[in-house]
Amino acid sequence: MFEVHQPIRLKDLKEALVESFSSERSVNLLNNIYDAELEEKIFKKVSKRCYLDATLLIKNLLTEHPSFKVVFSLSGLWLEQTEKFSPTLLDMLKELASTGRVEFLCQTYYHGLSSLNPNGLGEFREQILLHKKAMEEKLGYTPTAVENTELIYNNDIGRKFWDMGFKVAIAEGVERILKGRSPHHVYSTYGCDLRLLLRDYKMSDDIGFRFSNRMWDQYPLTADKYASWVDSADGDLVFIAVDYETFGEHHDRSTGILEFLKWLPVNLERRGVSFSTVTEAGKNLEPVGVFDVPPWDTISWADVEKDKSAWLGSEMQWRAFNTYSWLEPYIKALGKHHIEHWRRFGVSDLYHYMAMKHDASGEVHTYFNPFKTPVAAFGVYMKALSLLECAVIGEYLRGRDSNAWKVRCPRPLAFRVYDGEGNELTSIDGLKHLLDSLKDLPPEIVARHIERGDLQKWIKEVLLWGELAEEVDRTAGEDPEITAENLLKLLKSKRSNGEGVSKNIRREPKAIR
Repeated sequence: MFEVHQPIRLKDLKEALVESFSSERSVNLLNNIYDAELEEKIFKKVSKRCYLDATLLIKNLLTEHPSFKVVFSLSGLWLEQTEKFSPTLLDMLKELASTGRVEFLCQTYYHGLSSLNPNGLGEFREQILLHKKAMEEKLGYTPTAVENTELIYNNDIGRKFWDMGFKVAIAEGVERILKGRSPHHVYSTYGCDLRLLLRDYKMSDDIGFRFSNRMWDQYPLTADKYASWVDSADGDLVFIAVDYETFGEHHDRSTGILEFLKWLPVNLERRGVSFSTVTEAGKNLEPVGVFDVPPWDTISWADVEKDKSAWLGSEMQWRAFNTYSWLEPYIKALGKHHIEHWRRFGVSDLYHYMAMKHDASGEVHTYFNPFKTPVAAFGVYMKALSLLECAVIGEYLRGRDSNAWKVRCPRPLAFRVYDGEGNELTSIDGLKHLLDSLKDLPPEIVARHIERGDLQKWIKEVLLWGELAEEVDRTAGEDPEITAENLLKLLKSKRSNGEGVSKNIRREPKAIR
């Protein structure tokens, strides 16, 4: 499998620009935070060194070897760049798709960290669907198997794939999860019947990282030698997955990497090794066990640790990601152009650059980091994110009386309703939900939350509507039924015209706070 992705590039914005930023000009400025020239330059360079030649080679291999099959996973961002900068390459991919022997996986459109979002997997699902739509529109191909960004995986992610209708997915063959078992089998997912193919990272890295390393004890790696390793491996299959840039970019063509790819199929065929797509392997091979990955031990294909620390392993990364995630309900309430900007800020590469790692893992991060230091990467990201935050909150507040009704809070930001003994009765995700719930909630529970100021605090701090919080404060009456009735009338009034307090609200002077 070839992983194909190029990230967005952010400009290092000058402090003067950030300081002079105003929300009225936010839309125009947001369109200028991306380094479009650098993005085009890098894509065309990599296309010339890798994409075009490697894809032409694979096209020829499919013609020369009727049994040859390969798998691609193309990020949505990469597809966008290909459409803009290399239409010829996109046409070549369409030809590959038409052969029936090239599988294209589904993944997150923005190759981002949506599966790690503390707000839940809703955005993750949306990005998978966006990617599926893009594959259908740009390649005429409907994916049947799926992967997550950087092979980030746990049981919840696997279950989400299954619920979305996928039957097969891929993950990293991590030893601490396998516990002595071989990655050379199909496994099933904990809690559902999703089939999993596990990447043999050692044999993948032999190509991806060690191929041109003259200090490696197996240098030089020939197609014949590698085919013999595959042939002698235990189990039912060997799943190899590498970055597509391996072939000409990470390893220059002078290293013989394209020749290696050219001769690998014939050397495998000589040994009776057949090829399979991910979907075929998941369908034709029976699982030998369960690959159980609890959410607290999420895995990936990154670094020595094989966890999420490549993106969320430092305080800088967490601070950036928490700020990014906090914006989601306001972004979704506004919709329109801001969602596109926000999703681009979730690209995994932007967090990868901030990693504070050393030794072998640190070397990988340094190699792929366009910034001088992780701190510099953090600074560039946070300045740009601050502009996005200012633009979003500014627009939200300008139309707050309307926008607040569109907010759908994830559970961490939802209003929790408790009974007198501290038991949670329900979780309110927004004003519409609150209005609908009032007919079922006991008046004494509603009155209690208003008397304590719980509801007012949520409206003020989460929905950013201080004036409404003050008006809710004044709905309290000595009788809980009056309080609940007043709140209901207030919310209906706000929803219908967005101004003032309903004249029909009954108040009792002694209860006014």
